[in-house]
Amino acid sequence: MDSTKQCEAVLTAVDLLADFCTFGSIKRTAELLGLALRVVPHIDACVEALKEIFQDDLWHTVSPKTLVALADAYRFLCRYRDAEEILKHVLEEQKKVLSLQDINVLLCMNHLARVYKLQGRHDQAAKLFEETWAERVKVLGFYDFDTLATANNLGLVYKALRRFPEAKKLLQQTLLGREEVLGGDNPDTLVTANNLAFVYQAMGNTSEAEVLYNRALEGLQRCFGEEHPETLITKHNLASLRFQCGQQKEAIEIYQSVLTGRERSVGPSHHDTLVTVRELAMAHRSQHNYKEAAKLLRRALTGFEDILGNDHGETLAVAEDLTLVLNEQAGA
Repeated sequence: MDSTKQCEAVLTAVDLLADFCTFGSIKRTAELLGLALRVVPHIDACVEALKEIFQDDLWHTVSPKTLVALADAYRFLCRYRDAEEILKHVLEEQKKVLSLQDINVLLCMNHLARVYKLQGRHDQAAKLFEETWAERVKVLGFYDFDTLATANNLGLVYKALRRFPEAKKLLQQTLLGREEVLGGDNPDTLVTANNLAFVYQAMGNTSEAEVLYNRALEGLQRCFGEEHPETLITKHNLASLRFQCGQQKEAIEIYQSVLTGRERSVGPSHHDTLVTVRELAMAHRSQHNYKEAAKLLRRALTGFEDILGNDHGETLAVAEDLTLVLNEQAGA
């Protein structure tokens, strides 16, 4: 296939991805990931061909909707730097001709904040999510689907920053809003229930966390089945709760089930898979199974180095975990 036809084929697929990104909810997660997996292997060649054809006019010639979808495809495959580069270009160009309250500007800001969050740049993510949320409340109202989605993401960033009271309040409001607008059994509502449980767990309220985790897990299993990415997120969090409560053997069983599901649904090198690998390793460490823990941590470390870089906080934390396990193994 020549470069022009390849560009056309990839951009057609990416435009479909853009429609999903614009109009879909988490019901589209598996479809989005599958489409990204098919499209992304050709994106690099496509972008290079586009640059050659359009040169300095690339960012003005390809539609913002398509460029945001390209960035989303990169994000789904954990290529965060590529996603960030595209979104920054799009946002810069949009702000030249559109107001801050334009829904397309807000959409791009939201996508960029999500990339910052995934990179662990939580201060930047919080600032951008706060700005996006405030403008969406003004333009669309608190109970709008997109406004609630931004509030949900902002709550998770507050949790990552250990701003627990703010995270709890915002996610409680978001859960009530989604229950009212979407219904208690809607997948987006259940995802917020999971996120609020995550905050309760961090604050030590394990009983409330377990109630919400079980609600979310049962509902997501009914909606999507056992191996949908959202189901596995909640199942992973439930495993972490079991571990926190001293139920290490049960935690290991759940983590292993999540790992198998994530390897099949998002791939062995995906960020979410590697997070489970790391936590399964530390659960094995708690049972003095140092050999298995070290094996898993080496896998996680290699994976995080590839997708996040050697100096990222998450990579460095795994390296510290591995050093700890190896020292304990030597002294056993």
